[in-house]
Formats: sequence, structure tokens, C-alpha cells
Amino acid sequence: MHSHPLLTDSSCLQSGRYALVIDDHPLTAMGVSEFLKQFGLSEVHAVADAGEGLQCMAGRGSPHLAIVDFWLGASAGTDVVREIRTLAPACRVLMTSGDTHGAIALKARAAGAHGFVLKSQPPQVLQQAVAALLRGETWFPAAPLAPQSPGGAHAIRMTAAELGLTPRQAQVLDLVLRGLPNPSIAQLLHLSPHTVKEHVAGALQRLGVHSRIDAITRMQGIALELPPSVPPTDTVQAPATASLR
Repeated sequence: MHSHPLLTDSSCLQSGRYALVIDDHPLTAMGVSEFLKQFGLSEVHAVADAGEGLQCMAGRGSPHLAIVDFWLGASAGTDVVREIRTLAPACRVLMTSGDTHGAIALKARAAGAHGFVLKSQPPQVLQQAVAALLRGETWFPAAPLAPQSPGGAHAIRMTAAELGLTPRQAQVLDLVLRGLPNPSIAQLLHLSPHTVKEHVAGALQRLGVHSRIDAITRMQGIALELPPSVPPTDTVQAPATASLR
């Protein structure tokens, strides 16, 4: 594989700076490390978990680039990204994953990552993503990834803020996902039908969909976390004949 011209330019990466790879799959970590060395990096350190990554930073200083797997064991690498961004604000962070869940890129962006690349994409995409990050740009999919089926290996927990929703929009969306029609939502939340309709429209717009059915499809495999200020609706049951129109 040829070196990417943008990455061998001294304006992108100064000599002596290192890259940090955090991935709990050793072969993947090794492959990414070797891949990065082709770009003129003086050092690339690969570790298997967040603890090792933070230890490396404590000993080596701030990395110029960090590539973090979204799933580190049973936990999400987004917590690691937040730690890196706090301890090393100048570090450029790219998240990767073999999971095509539609919410992962959104979650990575919300955590403070500067880019996201699927592991199934061609090496040229990783080249372009790294080059963009080192130029001070971001790299995220132009279109949302496909939603994951309910039988996926992981459920992605998303907050209202990560989805771009207000607390009330999140609460209304939660009830929409349970199959409740607008009149039932209005009665339950003590809102006017017009207000509920506005919240539903706002939530659909934020999700980038045009119907309630599309919203249900988009949110498959996503666990919506309601803000603490919003009263829980866990006891609400969708009526058997609820309309999705």
C-alpha cells in the first residue's frame, strides 16, 4: 500500500509525535498500528483497553492521534474518547467499529470524536479519514448507517442530547416508540394534542425521518435514555390497536 501524500507532509504530523491505538482485538490493533507507521509516524502504541491507554498517555504524554474501537469488551469506547479529549484536548480522535448499527457514528460524534470509520470499509477510507483529522477536519459518514435489527449483539444507549432532542421531545418519542397515538400521549402527559403534534414533528425532524413507522425503524436496537428531569413512563403500555399514522 502506498503512503498517502497528505500524511507524509510535515504540516500534518510533526516528527516525534506518536499515535495511540486502543482495540481489544490484538490482530486488529497490530494491523492498524502497522498501517499508521506507513504515514511517517515515529511511534505507534497499541493497547487493549482504556486503562492501558491512559497509562501510555501518562508515560508518553499527549498523542497526536488516537484510534479507538467503539466496543471495548462489553463497554463502549465513548467513555475512553471523553477521557482522551479531557486529558489531551489537542489529540485528534478517530473511532472505528465493525458494528454497522446506525447510532454508532452519532454516539462517537457526541462523545467528542473527530471522525468515525467502519472496519469493513476499504483501507483508502481510513487513509482519507486520518488525513482529514490531521488537517483539523472531521470525518463522519455522509448518510446515516442502516439501523440494526432488534436481534443485534449490542443495544446502543442514546441520550436525548445525543439525538439532538429536547427532554420533552424525548419523552414524547419514547411514547411514540411504545405505539401510543397522539391523543393518548396528550392525555398521559397533560398536554394539548397540538403541542404533542409539534413535539412529534420535532422529534421526527431530528431523527431525519418522515413518519412514526420510520422513527420506529430508525430506533431499532437503540435504548433511549430519558433525562433525569423527565418523569419515567416505564409503566405505560401501548394499546393493542394503537395507530402508527
